Amino acid sequence: MKMASYLYDVSFWVVVNLFLAIAVIGLVLIKYSMERSAVRVEKVEKKPSLVEYLDLFEKLAQQGDFSKAVSETFARLFKKLCELNGFDPRFSTPMEVIEGGKLPEHIRQALTEMYAVYEPVRYGLKQPSNQEMEVFRRTLSKLLESV
Repeated sequence: MKMASYLYDVSFWVVVNLFLAIAVIGLVLIKYSMERSAVRVEKVEKKPSLVEYLDLFEKLAQQGDFSKAVSETFARLFKKLCELNGFDPRFSTPMEVIEGGKLPEHIRQALTEMYAVYEPVRYGLKQPSNQEMEVFRRTLSKLLESV
């Protein structure tokens, strides 16, 4: 009989609802604080590291496959730079992006120099010369330092 009296007691339900409300608010606050700390970590790691593209270029060039070094490196770097600057590389050619005027000037200039080497290699199936390889390497290094 005492159990039935608790079920009909208003103060019992007020206390139960108060505990439930505190638990829900606590869980929401924990979730919010975890999301905020994750956002802070993203902001700290904002600067992209593009050193892997120089490593890829050097690795393929050391293997003696100069055309693959140029074409693979440029394609991957172009895709990454498009993502970083808010473009979808699937719907634009490199020249459309370069000439679009939306890239920062130092990136546009570096991509223009690298594209001059990439285009004949990729579309003309031409082997790049040592001088072209050096221009590509130097421009890539300069670009990676400035991004």
